[in-house]
Amino acid sequence: VEVRIIVDNGLPIVAGLQMVFTDSLYQPVDSLFEDVTNVFESAPLELTVPENHPDYGRAIGSTRTVLKIPVERDRVEALEDVTHIVFRVVGHTSSNGAHPIRLFVEDSFNVRVAARVKLDINE
Repeated sequence: VEVRIIVDNGLPIVAGLQMVFTDSLYQPVDSLFEDVTNVFESAPLELTVPENHPDYGRAIGSTRTVLKIPVERDRVEALEDVTHIVFRVVGHTSSNGAHPIRLFVEDSFNVRVAARVKLDINE
C-alpha cells in the first residue's frame, strides 16, 4: 500500500501532520509516522509592504506538498480493527518568529489523502 498525502498550506505557518489510526473508542492502534516530523512549508508571505501595513505578514498564496509513504503489508493487516483516522496538525510561525504574521478567515490548510493498493488475488 502507498499512502499519498497532498497538502495545500495557505497559512503563514510551517506545519507537521500525523495520522493516528484508532478503534471505535478512539484508542490509538497505530500511526502513519513515528513522530510529527513531516514539515509542510508556510504559504508565501507579503513582506514587501511596511510592517505597519495591514497586509504585512499575510499569506498571499499557498504551498503544495505531496508525500508518498509506502506501508508494508504487516502494518496494513494490523489495522483490521481501525474505524477512525485522526489527523493531528502542529505548527509554528514561518521564519521562527523573525517577523509578525497575520491570520485571516480566508486562509486555509487543506489535506487530501489517498491510498494505492496492489491486490494479489491468488492469496
